[in-house]
Order: sequence, then C-alpha cells, then structure tokens
Amino acid sequence: MTRLYVVRHGETYWEPENRLKGQLDVGLSPRGREHAAALAGYFRGLRVSAIYCATLTRARQTAEPIAAAVGCAPLATPLLDERQWGIWQGLTADEARRERAAGRVWHDRSAPLGEGWRSLARRVGWFMELVARGRAGETLIAVTHGGVIKDMVLPAIGVSPANRTGAYADLGSVSLLEHDGREWRPVFLNADPQQAAREWPVG
Repeated sequence: MTRLYVVRHGETYWEPENRLKGQLDVGLSPRGREHAAALAGYFRGLRVSAIYCATLTRARQTAEPIAAAVGCAPLATPLLDERQWGIWQGLTADEARRERAAGRVWHDRSAPLGEGWRSLARRVGWFMELVARGRAGETLIAVTHGGVIKDMVLPAIGVSPANRTGAYADLGSVSLLEHDGREWRPVFLNADPQQAAREWPVG
C-alpha cells in the first residue's frame, strides 16, 4: 500500500485580504509558521521515503520543519506548484469574480494568460502517477497548494476535476490518500494536525 500525506501550506500575508496568489511567491505569516510547526509536531517520528513540495516559498517554508521532524530533506517539484492565475494574480477574490462576471475570461472561464483547470489537473495527475508507479509501497508527504489538492482528492473520491467545489483543503491541513495498486482512496481529508493526531496518529 502506498501512503501519501497531502499538506496544504500555512497562512501567508495575503490570506487576510483574500487575494489570489497563484504562482506569485508570497511567504508565510507568523500564523503560517505556527501552522508549519503544528504539522511538524504531527509528523514527528513518522518514517517516510520522501517529502515532495512545491517550489514556491510558502510551500517550502511549510515543508522545512516537517522535513526536520522526520529527517528527510524536501524535494521541490513544479508539478506541485499552485495554478497560474495569469492577470488575476494579486487580485482579491471579489475583484476576480467581477472580471469573470464581465466576461474577461478565456474560453474555459479561466484567467487570461493563466493556466486552465484541465492543464492543472493533467500535471497533478502526472505527479500522482509518478508516486503510484515509482514509489509503490512507500510512505510519502507532499506539501502543496489548495488548487493542487483539489486535483489530488477529486479523482480519489470519484468526482470530476471539472467540479472545482467538490473538495477543499484548509490552510495548514493534512489529508491521507492510499493507493492499492489500482486506484487512490482517501483515508481522511482536510484535518487539522490536532484532529489528525487524535484520530489518525502516525505512530
């Protein structure tokens, strides 16, 4: 059985303003560093084969204390980077909604000059295939972003990636997916580290 713990990065300085970060490189806020420390506490003592993380600073800053807790250096990959939001990057969610309502979108209603949801789902699928085939039977951690986690979780719960509201990951949350050689299945989803420690301890 392949086990993949999926972690969303901690809070950044932009969350209070509800801004679209996309692939803009925004670091963790003090609260985000608390998220990272809590995640490290949850994983401490877990034996893992590898920790993958997105290349963006907020993911790397979340991965570093986890890596120290389990004694495994993080491996950065752009396959786990957040969706590129094109000209909407830096806008608030309300501003982006107004752009969409005004029709200033690409054919699939994604942001102009941005990455469509099908493209995101495809590259996340490549990562999941890499893990399922190349790391079969191992335990791994992936530290990534909310949009990426949707495309990890949706196929595992039998929902089309087109339904972007079908899954959500809170900041600083952890989920666990398992692959039995045929398909991915969820063990638990979107738990905070304290809840995960109570209900799904790693020891």
